[in-house]
Amino acid sequence: MTQGEQGSAKIRGYGWNVAWGSVLGVALLSGANFWPEEPNEAAGTIAAPEALHHHADEADRTKALALLARSFAEMAKVTDYQLELHKKERLNGKLGAEQVIDMMVRQHPFKVRMAWKEPKALSGQVGVFCLETNPKRMKGKSAGFLGNLGFISMGLDDPLSRATSRHGIDEAGFQNLFNRLRKSWDLWPDEDDTKVRVTQGELDRKTCTTVDVLQSPSTNKTNEFGRTIVTFAADSGFPIRLELFGWAEDGKSVGELLESYQYHKLEINSGLTEDFRKN
Repeated sequence: MTQGEQGSAKIRGYGWNVAWGSVLGVALLSGANFWPEEPNEAAGTIAAPEALHHHADEADRTKALALLARSFAEMAKVTDYQLELHKKERLNGKLGAEQVIDMMVRQHPFKVRMAWKEPKALSGQVGVFCLETNPKRMKGKSAGFLGNLGFISMGLDDPLSRATSRHGIDEAGFQNLFNRLRKSWDLWPDEDDTKVRVTQGELDRKTCTTVDVLQSPSTNKTNEFGRTIVTFAADSGFPIRLELFGWAEDGKSVGELLESYQYHKLEINSGLTEDFRKN
């Protein structure tokens, strides 16, 4: 038995349930039944769904599509990037505490490395996915003393990882986000009741443009999110914030916040560290 196999056997022998999962931003969680809840679910800077009104007409749809087209154009120039991701996610009806993650992404071949900084219970946790090396598996290293076992391999669809996350690590990164937005926004002409509002503002001292999409109530069976808010930085053309709301029970209005992401300290084409290359 190899050293790695012995480590895996020890985990099973002591009954440890080590789960690895990820979000769109991606969130791997380790530890049985561990879910750091958000103590205060106040919306904060997020406008309440009922406050949304007076959506503009076709002009705002055109502006939104132009913003997304610019994002694709800027993305085509990118070989790699790194950023600090702040994310919250609702699982089993509970909004988790904010997680702070250092994320590195290489575009071709696609590779993602995520290292947790906060909350304290997840500090030191790392997840790595490389499409070229193994498109159906990921590597993860636990937080805490279990991290001494080093990296272990597991399938992207492992039930344990899916039990602790809404998304897989292979779905991470801006390119995946832009593809999902385009797939949804391309359907607007067929969804007359979908309303789009574009506003100018400032976030984190950056001039930005926010696209606020209220989905047609008729799509509540096919769309997971009733409302999507994405804020693009004017200088880079990349998102700096994303909020996703579910559907209310009546199917006509927006429900609770399901996922939120903020992207800080974005560095584009800066080269990748040795830690990224060796994992």
